[in-house]
Amino acid sequence: MDSCIRIAVARDCPRLFELINDAYHRESGDIPPAFKKTLRFLTPSELLSHHSYTSGCTLVYEDETGAIIGVLCYTVESHGGALRAHFGPFAVDEGHQGKGVGGALLNELKVRAKEKGCVSIDAEVVNHRLDLFPMCE
Repeated sequence: MDSCIRIAVARDCPRLFELINDAYHRESGDIPPAFKKTLRFLTPSELLSHHSYTSGCTLVYEDETGAIIGVLCYTVESHGGALRAHFGPFAVDEGHQGKGVGGALLNELKVRAKEKGCVSIDAEVVNHRLDLFPMCE
């Protein structure tokens, strides 16, 4: 089995909750503890609400064993008549970081955003994580 990127389904929710929330809980440095302990998704319907062609979706990256090791959620929104993709949360399993998983998810988002006619891709990043900006350029 090869690694792949696919759209999340309801049965993925427990792993996605774990993956996303673990990524935020691991934040270190001067990031406020309240931010680190805040769950990003609370219910499967909230997570899967990204699932329509016009509003976006939740992408998952599966490794060769079928384990979910990355997730990128995005929406497509109209701003002044122009479509823009907006992504987040975005997380990669700690043991797989630096191995191209995040880049592959971002590249998939670029393809999907272009297909939908988006003029830009935006990310909401807390001001404590300025190190993320170069990765998304």
